[in-house]
This record gives sequence, structure tokens and C-alpha cells, in this order.
Amino acid sequence: MWQILTLLTLGMASMSVQGLQMPCHNCDGKSVDTCKTVEIEPCAASPCSLAKGTTVKFSVSFVANKAANNLTADVHAQVFGAWMPFSLPNPDGCQSGIQCPVQAGQTYSYQNQLAILPLYPSMNVVVKWSLKDEDNNEVFCVVMPARIV
Repeated sequence: MWQILTLLTLGMASMSVQGLQMPCHNCDGKSVDTCKTVEIEPCAASPCSLAKGTTVKFSVSFVANKAANNLTADVHAQVFGAWMPFSLPNPDGCQSGIQCPVQAGQTYSYQNQLAILPLYPSMNVVVKWSLKDEDNNEVFCVVMPARIV
């Protein structure tokens, strides 16, 4: 019995250190073929608890559906029914784990960070994170529930 509890505890601890991997859902709620996985760290369970004063790591593994020379990240949170922009320290997708230009059919891993400022109110939000090409077309767009604590 103790061995099982120990394994469960270690498993939960490693999951919270590694972050939560979840399936991709695009911005209209349907499964996306181009997006493979979304990982948020630290996060032990969905919805992720985003602690004020911390930095959240975000990564998406995706297959490019077309070639692109430039990529720009865009992050919004739905607060009281309205989409509010979040500022990223580096919105350039080509400096976020991806070497541009991207080629159609190739797999890439986008990585970025988001500061959860102490002034944010404690509340449930929906986060929308997208990566767009030079023509403002979405390379991926994922939504996920979160809780600012």
C-alpha cells in the first residue's frame, strides 16, 4: 500500500514540475491537426493555476500547414466576457524556439513565457494563444482555461 502511495505522490510531483501536457484545441473548440501538444509549466491540472508574481512557460508542438518567413505571437485572456491582450516579452515567433523560415509539413516547437503580474485580479480566465504568419494567418491558435491565483 505504501509503495503505491509513494509512486502516486512521486508521479504527481513530477507532473507538476514538468508541467501539464494537454491536447490541442483550436480557437473554435475543434481538434487541430497541425497542433500536436500544448505544455504549460508549472501546471499540475487543468485549469492551470497561474500564480501572481511568477512566469509561466508555454510550448506548442505543431506541424506547419504552409511556409512562412515571419511568425508573431498573440496572447489574450477573456476577462468578464471581453478579450484583453497580454504583453509578451518576445512576441517574435522566430526567436521562440523556431528557426524561420518555416517549411510546410515540418514539425516545430514554439516556446515562450508569460509573466503573471501581481496586479492581475484573482479570477478564472480563458487564455487564447496564437502564432500568426506575415499575412496575419493563424499558424496555430489554442484556447485553455486558467485560474489566476
